[in-house]
Amino acid sequence: MYPFRRVLAAVVVVTAAAVMMAASAQAEIANPPNCALKQNNPGFANLAAGRVTLRSTEVQQTRGILQSFLNGQTTTWSWRIAPTDSWSTPGDLSSNWTDATPNFLGSGFWWTRNDFQTDLTIVKGDKLEIRYNNNLSHRLPEVYNPASPDGGGVAGKPLFRGPDTPAYTCTYTGV
Repeated sequence: MYPFRRVLAAVVVVTAAAVMMAASAQAEIANPPNCALKQNNPGFANLAAGRVTLRSTEVQQTRGILQSFLNGQTTTWSWRIAPTDSWSTPGDLSSNWTDATPNFLGSGFWWTRNDFQTDLTIVKGDKLEIRYNNNLSHRLPEVYNPASPDGGGVAGKPLFRGPDTPAYTCTYTGV
């Protein structure tokens, strides 16, 4: 084998090993609001063993309402390994939201996301409880478009949420 081919083969092996290590070190996504609000077994979910990333997404039909959410929210989270640990001191994620971004899928919605890479690692059998709170300083309209694909709601009759939206709590079991 020529020396160049040996070096090329070594680079390919090292690159493949690095890609496999990066894939195995990938963080697992915990989305407490989705977990708490799901229809089947609300408040409980499985999470593959690994490092935990918190994620929450806020979607609104208008940029103005989404910006009002971003300007008026306080987002905190705390955790514990159940049932033995006490709750951690709440961490503040309020400034971690992305800028309001239009949805380019033609739906006309705007979204923002809050991803936070924690120092937590969940292992098989762990019960990780996460309390995620999104307090609003003011009322926020939930404007629905009756013509939207999901049925929308009643035109001109928005629902409101806030202030002081309750916390979402979810227990994740490591698998």
